Amino acid sequence: MPTPHPDIEIVDACEHNLRHLSARIPRGSFSVVTGVSGSGKSTLAFDILFASGQRRYLDCVSAYARQFVQPQARPDVRELRGLPPTVAIEQRLSQGGWKSTVATVTEIHNDLRLLFLTLGEQRCPDCGVAVEKQSPEQIADRIVRRERGSEVALLARLVSGRKGTYPALAAWAAKRGRDRLRVDGRWVPTSPWKAPDRFKEHDIDLEIARVAVAGSAAARRALLAAIRDALRLEIGRASCRERV
Repeated sequence: MPTPHPDIEIVDACEHNLRHLSARIPRGSFSVVTGVSGSGKSTLAFDILFASGQRRYLDCVSAYARQFVQPQARPDVRELRGLPPTVAIEQRLSQGGWKSTVATVTEIHNDLRLLFLTLGEQRCPDCGVAVEKQSPEQIADRIVRRERGSEVALLARLVSGRKGTYPALAAWAAKRGRDRLRVDGRWVPTSPWKAPDRFKEHDIDLEIARVAVAGSAAARRALLAAIRDALRLEIGRASCRERV
C-alpha cells in the first residue's frame, strides 16, 4: 500500500489571477495563507484546493449520490499531489450558531456518527467498561452475582439529557401510584411537583421495584420480572444504580 504524500503539492496553477503558481503545503499542520487583497488567497484555498478535494471525494461515491451534488469546475492547474478530501467553511455571520461545530456546519456530523457507531467501541464514560448488549436473563444473573444478599432499586430512565419542567410526567407517575421521581440523582415528590430548572438538561428516572437479591428461584423470577418491566417502560434501557 503506497504511503500518503507528506505534502500537498501544487504545480503550475493558473486559475483566475494566479500566474504559474507552484506551492507546497505541509499536511498534518495548521497553515495560513496571507497576502494583500487580490493576491489569490481565496483562489488558492477555495477554487483550487477545496474544488479539487471535492471532486476527488465525489469520484469515490456512487453515481446515485453524485447526482445530488453539483461539483465545482475543474481548476486550471497542471498537477496537484497529496490532496485528501477537503472541507471548506466560509466566514459568514449567518452560518450556524454558537453551538455549531465544524461537523455540524459542514453537515458531516451524521456521517461521523455512523462511522463511530459502526467501527467504534462504546464504553461507559465513568468506568471505561465496554457497553455490551445483554438479555434480561443476563442482566438478572449479573445483579445476583454482584448484589446477592442486598436489596436493589430498579429504575427506568424516562428523560435523558433534555430541558423542561415535566409536570405532565410527574402527574402520569402520580396516577400510577408513584410518589417520587429521581431528578438528576435526587428524589423529588411527584405531588406537589417541584419543577426543575426549565433551562437546564435533566435526567429523570422512575423506580420500578425494590427487589431482594437472593439465589432462590422465586427471588430470581421476581428480579427478572422487574427488569423486563423497566426495559419495556424505558424502551431498552434500565438502571440498577442504587443499593439500599
